[in-house]
Amino acid sequence: MKKAGSILSDVIREHPLAKLKALARLRAAWTETVGEAVAAHALPVDLREGTLIVEVDGSVWMQQLSFLKPQMVARLKGQDVTDIRFVLRRTPGAGAKRPATRTSSKWVTLKPQDEAFIETCGATVDDPELKEHILRLLQTALSRRKSG
Repeated sequence: MKKAGSILSDVIREHPLAKLKALARLRAAWTETVGEAVAAHALPVDLREGTLIVEVDGSVWMQQLSFLKPQMVARLKGQDVTDIRFVLRRTPGAGAKRPATRTSSKWVTLKPQDEAFIETCGATVDDPELKEHILRLLQTALSRRKSG
C-alpha cells in the first residue's frame, strides 16, 4: 500500500504544469548538457513518465544520437530522465524532398519572457489536453530560429 505522500508526489509530478516546468528546465540547460552541435539538431519536446521525447531534424542525427543515448541519459538522471526517445521532426509536406537549408535551423533556449508568455497563453485554456498541445506548440515555435 502506498503512502498518501507518495501518491500525492506522483500526482504533482505528472501534473501538466509540473511537467512543463520540468521540460522548461531541461530546455534551459539543453545546450550546456548536450553541446552546441547536438542542440542545433535536437530539441526536447515532451517528458512522459521519465522518458524525454527529443525531436531531431534528420535521420543521420537520429542515428548519431542513438549512439550517444546512454551518455545523455546519464547526464540527465538528476532531472528525472530515465530514458530518451528520439523522433524525427515533422515537417509540412512529408515525403517531399527537404530543402538544403532545413539542416541549418537552430534551436535556441527560451527567454524568461517567452516562458511567461507561454504560461499566460496556457492559463486561458480550460481543456487540459488542448492546453498541453498549445503549450507544446508555442514552446517549439518560440525555440526555433532559422539562420540565414
